Amino acid sequence: MTSDRCIRIMALGFVMWNSRVAMADDKICYQCASPNLQNNWAITGLPLRPSTLKYDELCKELGDPAKELVTKTCSSSCFELLLPENGEYDVVRGCHSDFVWDEFKVTTNLSCHMTLVKTIEGKDFYAGTNFCPPVATIPCNKQFKTDDIQSAVDNENCRTDDVHTCKSCSEYDGSGSCSPSTTGTCKGVFCTKTAGTLNGGTYESRGCASFNPIGSNVCSWTDQTYNVSTGVDMALFPPVGARKKRAISMPFRANQCYCQGELCNSSPRFSTFLLSLFTVSFLVFS
Repeated sequence: MTSDRCIRIMALGFVMWNSRVAMADDKICYQCASPNLQNNWAITGLPLRPSTLKYDELCKELGDPAKELVTKTCSSSCFELLLPENGEYDVVRGCHSDFVWDEFKVTTNLSCHMTLVKTIEGKDFYAGTNFCPPVATIPCNKQFKTDDIQSAVDNENCRTDDVHTCKSCSEYDGSGSCSPSTTGTCKGVFCTKTAGTLNGGTYESRGCASFNPIGSNVCSWTDQTYNVSTGVDMALFPPVGARKKRAISMPFRANQCYCQGELCNSSPRFSTFLLSLFTVSFLVFS
């Protein structure tokens, strides 16, 4: 065997070995969302949406076929977001760096937070976020399985957050009033500040949120569309009438801002920031 051929074989073996090492080092997360969020992404509060994100009912309970929802090479924490809506749950799972701007990606160790949002007919509904370090074997972002939320509530590694008093007000296109001196208040885990445009009109608000998908006290730009239900109409389809919901799509362009602490969204410094999460509280939790 010539020396050149030996070198080529050794080089090929080195490349193949490196490929196996790289595959073994791939850090994986579940990356998916509830189908309902495909047309209602803005309620998540996440500024970015991966173009390859899969919308699948499997994302809620992560049964055995959910292995098809795994993605690879996560450079940040895996995360999951739990949202109660209309007596049910929606979820988002993925590599956090795919859903936020680079400077906001979370790379911490385990950080799980939940809060009780409301009780409907004796059933408690929670909102929550979970960040966990990705590994190369089994995705870690599987804390919130919607068929067994109580297991997440009971998990000692998942903390129930304290609720704070926040300033609460809104102003839209010249109507209403919203400033740091407002007397209105609300209760939430996070206080928010909003100032931007909604459906072409200027909007500003201060309020509360039960979760923070960005993971830190920051402001982050978002450009989304809210689909707001206007109730039901009667649409006649033979042989009987059928109820049909109507919705209005409203462009929402702003920065999302969060802080934690009593009345933290009333400070003059905070008033220089641009906008936040008023519709998440209104659409998801009302």
